[in-house]
Amino acid sequence: MITAIANHDLKSKFGLHCKTPINMAFYDKSDLRYDYNWTENSEIDLEKKPLNPNEGYEVLYFINGFAKKHRFVNKITGSIIERLIKDHLPPDINSHKKIMEWLENSG
Repeated sequence: MITAIANHDLKSKFGLHCKTPINMAFYDKSDLRYDYNWTENSEIDLEKKPLNPNEGYEVLYFINGFAKKHRFVNKITGSIIERLIKDHLPPDINSHKKIMEWLENSG
């Protein structure tokens, strides 16, 4: 679903069916639509710990990683990922790998 939305956005806006590499943070704190806790702990490996959907740094890290993997450039796609995580993510899915798989197979 996410890939289809992003590719449709690029195709409709630019007449292209391609993806552009992202070299910097795609989505930042000011783009988030929900309220979050901002407890930063630089000693935690975010890839190895379960995603806490209430922690802003963790959600940003995940959205940017997912966007980089899929080469998304449209911030609307970041908003969709955020909404899916906050409003629709099943409680038993919390590893980064499982959330990526869930998003990739949600459509």
